[in-house]
This record gives sequence, C-alpha cells and structure tokens, in this order.
Amino acid sequence: MNVPTRVSHDRIFVWTPAGHGGLTGASPTCISTANLRGQSCVSVAFRSVLMCRQKIEEIVQLARSRSIRMQFTTKTQLDDLCQQRPHQNVALQVEPLSLPTVESPSGRLSLLLADIVDPQNIGSIIRSAAFFGVHNVYLTKGCAGQSPTVSKASAGSLEWFTHQMAWCRRGAAFVQKAEEAGYRVVATGMGVNAGSVWEMSQDDRPILLVLGNEGAGIPRGILEKCKETIKIPDIGSRMDSLNVGVAAAVMVAHLCRFNTVRQDPLPVRVPNPTC
Repeated sequence: MNVPTRVSHDRIFVWTPAGHGGLTGASPTCISTANLRGQSCVSVAFRSVLMCRQKIEEIVQLARSRSIRMQFTTKTQLDDLCQQRPHQNVALQVEPLSLPTVESPSGRLSLLLADIVDPQNIGSIIRSAAFFGVHNVYLTKGCAGQSPTVSKASAGSLEWFTHQMAWCRRGAAFVQKAEEAGYRVVATGMGVNAGSVWEMSQDDRPILLVLGNEGAGIPRGILEKCKETIKIPDIGSRMDSLNVGVAAAVMVAHLCRFNTVRQDPLPVRVPNPTC
C-alpha cells in the first residue's frame, strides 16, 4: 500500500510475522522503532480528530527510514489488536526483550528489585532509574518480566534502559557478592531498626539499593545479608507506607547527592511521555 507524502494519521500498528508481543503508547513505540527491535509492518488508521500528531509523524518517519512497511487500519481493528488496552492511538508489536543473568553488580548506584510482581511498579522504577541516572537495575527471578505493560509504565525508557538491566539467579548470593566487592548494600523496609533515609551518612562506596515485594517486602534470605536498612519516615499521616515505585523514586533522588549517578548522556532521546 502506498503511503501519502503528508502524514495525517494518528493510529499506527507495527507488527512482526511471529507476533511475539505488542507495545502500546506513543513513547514506547517511538523509542522501540528508533532502536529497531524486530519490526516489519506499520498499520495506520485515519481519524477526523488527530491526537499526538507530531509524535505519530515522528514514528512514521522513523518507520520509513528503516524501510518498515506501513498499512492502514481502522480504530476498531487497532483496539482489537491492543486487546482493548489504552494505546494513545499507536501500538507496536515486536520481538521480546531478553536480559542476561549476572552474579554480581556493577556501577556506582544500582538497584536490586526483589520479587516485585506488579509490572506497573517495575516500569515506574525503571523510569525513575533512567531519569536519575542509576547505572544498573537487577531483578530476582520472582519479579515481573519485560512486558508491554512495563514498557508503557516506564514511558518507553525500558526500550533502551534494558541494556542496563539483568536477572540475578539467587538474590542472597548476589547481595553477598556485592558486599564482598565493597558495595554499601542498603535494604528498604519499615522495621523498627530501619534508619531514616534523610539521615544516611555519605561515604565513597558504591551503593546497591534493595527494594522488596509490594506486600511481603524483601525476602528474608536477602534481607539477612543486608547490613543496613533504611526507610522514608512518615510525618504523622494516616498512611504507613508508600507504593514501592514512589519510594524508589524518593530514595534514588536522595542518593543522587552522593554523586553516585551516571554522568554520560542518554543513549537516545526519550520522547515526551505526556503524548
């Protein structure tokens, strides 16, 4: 099908013959198209009211520059392809992401996500890690994997930050090796012995921040290997805790003052997630 010279569409669907997975949302689609993650065809639906037109045109131009075939489709078809998930008028079906498995951490500031099962929380943490310059994010085998939901919740940052992510086979052994390598391993928790994040002392050691499951917290085997536990103290509110994604953002922002974050530029420009 011929593609018009002037792009005036707001729904794009990119798919692969194998059909391994689909991304939804303008930012994940744009970043993944730029990174060439196994796309082969774009479907576009006309609408009288255009949304995110500039972003859609950017995606189409990227698809053209990479010789990705484009087709037109209807709103109903795109809704069905996205299985009724919110898609901001654009979706992308791609090959699945794969992560390596490592035995020990690297980098000045890294996160270990221990059995966090909500993909929205995983995506939120990845977005914060990318924004604040965290070096690496490691996941235990009990965490939610890389999925379209994670990518959308991360505002697309998963599409390039995945190169700074890895699985760890055994969380307790991973923490032990971090300690042996000179890391300051800091667990998060609400126990009575947990210190305030605002009162953390500064030293020159690299930091591995451990974040636990939404309900059960950090598994006992991992927690027992951590020599330091911190929390975000409440200020007399009726809530006793924060969502793990929010807590991660607050703590990482505070740790930035230790000069532990990345100084190199981002590998790609991250599109405006509001579109």
